[in-house]
Amino acid sequence: MDYELIDDFLPESEFKELENFVYNPNLNLYYQDNISVRTGEDVWSPFFGHKIYDRDAPLSEIYYPVKDFFISKLDIKSLIRSKLNCYFKTDVLVEHSLHTDFDYQHKGAILSLNTCDGFTILDNKIKVKSIRNRVLLFDPSIPHKSTSCTDKRSRWNIIVNYF
Repeated sequence: MDYELIDDFLPESEFKELENFVYNPNLNLYYQDNISVRTGEDVWSPFFGHKIYDRDAPLSEIYYPVKDFFISKLDIKSLIRSKLNCYFKTDVLVEHSLHTDFDYQHKGAILSLNTCDGFTILDNKIKVKSIRNRVLLFDPSIPHKSTSCTDKRSRWNIIVNYF
C-alpha cells in the first residue's frame, strides 16, 4: 500500500493558529454513534465530528482557516470532503471497524492535531501513530480504521478527501 507521512507538515505558527480555530469552545461538535456506518456493523464507536466541507460547499466557519493553513498545502484538483474528528478517551484502546471513505479511488489526508497513543491502521497492516502536526497521505478507498486513545482526553484530527 502506498502512503506518505510528513512530520511538521505546517510551520508552527500556522499550526498554532489552526489549533486556535479548532480548540474553540464555541465550535459546534456533533455526536455520532458510529464511525463505520457504511460497513453495516453494529459496533458502538461514538465520536464527535464537525463537517467542514462537503459536496462542493463549505459548511463551517473553520473552512477558510483549514483551507488556508492545511488544504492549500495539498495538491488538490477537486475537493470532495473535509471534516474534523474528535475521538473519546477510553480506558482500553478501542480499534474502530475497517471502512473506506468512498468506493472510488481518490486521495486522502489526515492531519493529527495532537500526539496521543491513538493511531490509524491502513489495510489492516500498517499502524500510523497520531503525532501532532503529522499528515498521513493515502488512498481512503483502501480499508482503514481509527482508534480511540487512552493517554489524553481525546484524539483530534482533520480529514480531507480529494482528487
